Amino acid sequence: MITNQEIFEQFYKDCNELPIDEIIKNYGGGTIYVPSYKSTLRDKHIYQKHKEGYSIHQLKREFNLSANRIRNIIKEQERQQKQKTLF
Repeated sequence: MITNQEIFEQFYKDCNELPIDEIIKNYGGGTIYVPSYKSTLRDKHIYQKHKEGYSIHQLKREFNLSANRIRNIIKEQERQQKQKTLF
């Protein structure tokens, strides 16, 4: 399954590499979803810092989230990482 982030990343790459007529041909008439920081980068930053040894308490303070939310983000990021390694 292709994620919105992957579609956006390909669109961004194409914008830097393809002429405008190719971009219009490939993406014209469509809607491009720009992922939010929260749903992409923030959660990856939390997961990366956790892997580097930051505690739940430290992450909770830094990102102004509850401990349960931090745990859920870590769990979800781990699940996504496992899925990527399967494909």
